[in-house]
Amino acid sequence: MPYYHFHIHEDDRYYEDEAGRDLADGDAAREEAVETVAALAKDAFVAGSAEILTVDVIEGGKPYLRISVSLDVSMERQ
Repeated sequence: MPYYHFHIHEDDRYYEDEAGRDLADGDAAREEAVETVAALAKDAFVAGSAEILTVDVIEGGKPYLRISVSLDVSMERQ
């Protein structure tokens, strides 16, 4: 089974996934990355602790894919 690491960026903060995990294939890694960034985004965006979240997926020490989500809020005062 391929081994993947999921490194997280929240604005300028970086969290390295030292443990990683075995997953069946790249599709499973993509699904895991999407679920991870969606869950993090929900919490961070509601709390106001981050505006950009990125998950970098690494396989075999090399970049495999990157998923980013950003929040842009514009308020118009009347």
